[in-house]
Amino acid sequence: EVMVEQANEYEVHGQHVKGKLTSGENIADLGGMRLALRALLTSKGYDPSKLVDGFTPIQRFFLSWGQCWRQNITKERALQLITVDPHGPNEMRCNGTLSNMPEFHAAFDVKEGDPMFKSFEARVDI
Repeated sequence: EVMVEQANEYEVHGQHVKGKLTSGENIADLGGMRLALRALLTSKGYDPSKLVDGFTPIQRFFLSWGQCWRQNITKERALQLITVDPHGPNEMRCNGTLSNMPEFHAAFDVKEGDPMFKSFEARVDI
């Protein structure tokens, strides 16, 4: 139910996302990210101190998630999708998922008042 409420807060061109429609995919996104992060942290050769272009492995992991959700979409198509597609809008799938992960908050030192901050009590853990 919390994930439904979180999704209901997102808007696309002034129209609210239908959280009940997207809840299954939102749960899948968060669960998949939790599993993928676990795989990274337990992978052979994982070195948390190894920086690439100034980013830690965990920061690069989260940045890659953000990259995969980049898109160009017309206003008309975006508005159509929020009424029929069980997948939420890409920005919500990216930012909504990450804002629920304490590892994301820690990796980028996200604090109260930052755009992607979500209080611990408001987060969903899968």
